[in-house]
Amino acid sequence: MAPISLADLATGPVSPSDTVKALKSYTKHPNLLHSLPFPIAKDGKPNAVHSKGIYWYLEDGSVLMDAGSSGVAVTCIGMGIPEVFDAIDKQMRKTAFVYHAYLSCPPAAELADYLLAKSDGAFQKATFFCSGSEAIEAALKLSFNYWRNKGQPQRRHFISREYSYHGNTFGAMQLGDSARSHFYRPLWEESSTFHKVSSGGYLRDKREGETEEEFSERMSQELEAKILSLGPDTVMAFCAETVNGGIMAAVAPPKGYFPAISRVLKKYDILLVMDEVLCGMGRVGTLHAWQTVGEGVRPDIQPIAKGLGGGYMPISGVLVNHKVSEVLGEGMVHAHTYQEHPVACAAALAVQKYVFDHDLLANNRLRGAQLLTLLKEGLDHLEYVRDVRGTGCLLGIEFEPFYFNPKAKPRFAPRLSAAGRINGVLLTNLSGNQDFNYGEGCYLAPAFTLTEDETNLMAELVIKSIKDAHQSYIDDYPKTV
Repeated sequence: MAPISLADLATGPVSPSDTVKALKSYTKHPNLLHSLPFPIAKDGKPNAVHSKGIYWYLEDGSVLMDAGSSGVAVTCIGMGIPEVFDAIDKQMRKTAFVYHAYLSCPPAAELADYLLAKSDGAFQKATFFCSGSEAIEAALKLSFNYWRNKGQPQRRHFISREYSYHGNTFGAMQLGDSARSHFYRPLWEESSTFHKVSSGGYLRDKREGETEEEFSERMSQELEAKILSLGPDTVMAFCAETVNGGIMAAVAPPKGYFPAISRVLKKYDILLVMDEVLCGMGRVGTLHAWQTVGEGVRPDIQPIAKGLGGGYMPISGVLVNHKVSEVLGEGMVHAHTYQEHPVACAAALAVQKYVFDHDLLANNRLRGAQLLTLLKEGLDHLEYVRDVRGTGCLLGIEFEPFYFNPKAKPRFAPRLSAAGRINGVLLTNLSGNQDFNYGEGCYLAPAFTLTEDETNLMAELVIKSIKDAHQSYIDDYPKTV
């Protein structure tokens, strides 16, 4: 396929009103129940009819460069990879489905063997589900199961962090701190199982003159205080995204964070669940994000998804270490109909082999660093940009929280997605936590297959879209600037 140029993607100059109009110009199918609160989904969305590599071809003839792996850090190797198609077809012709409780099928075992062999001895067992939320729910149940097997049924508390995102099922929403959590909170407002500590975001929560190590130590002290207030023998697990992506836009832990947290957890014999649904499976340049930012700390339980199957089939998983595996024994008190689905596992195995066979983790680190440098050069001087950061192919742009009016309609982040659509790039907007008071931003999660030219073009499109969205905003709200 011939290289895509800026001229191929952009539709022309963006006037201040174009960005707002774009939010209302998409096709809305009358028979589909759309997800909210995404503004673009609410007002309709473009129809994608074909995809190849990192490009989406739309029904209206336009092309979108995918800067977010389909917007949610999924399509890690791009689309249209023949090796994955072949694996899916081959397994589909053998058997499309078996129920894991009654029959075994080789792809699940082969996928588990492959992942465990690539994990530096960190894990002993694996199992596979369909979505990240399912993997989080399984991790919660596994924690409960672990302590019941240990003869400590009084353990019933989970501790997680503010401004975190862990999924959309009930347990996952209570663990997290998203807009949907706020909407459904009346259903569990009397719950005493889920508890929060500070986010661990150094940029936002540091004190004047506080180093990263000092901040991390303070965060560990806060966690210890929370554990003591609940009763150390009542806490099952501490759950944290290894790199926060869903709300805080690619915030990696500050220096010393996980070692300090781990010391507290070991002191009170509490499990560590590291949520790598978004940031794992190569996203930050190593198979597991803790291999890059964990400073030697490894999880007891690790949910994975997104990059596991690369979008070719719905699949997620949970990895457990020797300690947890030994206590669980033969298995867990938990099951799903499509658990260890043979076709999904075959697809995921093909994706993971493609990543390693083509040395895509090295390319991920190379292109991620290139993209970060270009974005910093183009955005750091803008007064409304607070931070540009990234690890591997997970990058975040955070906007100044007090620059934009939080009551603006539309808000800045949706304007950015709309401006990206006009300019020919698919961007993921973030509008803060459950109360929308964290600030706005976007994260980039491109495929690991990026070329040097594609990286240059992506940076150009993202920078242009941010400036266009800003122009749209100040045209509507000149008094707030």
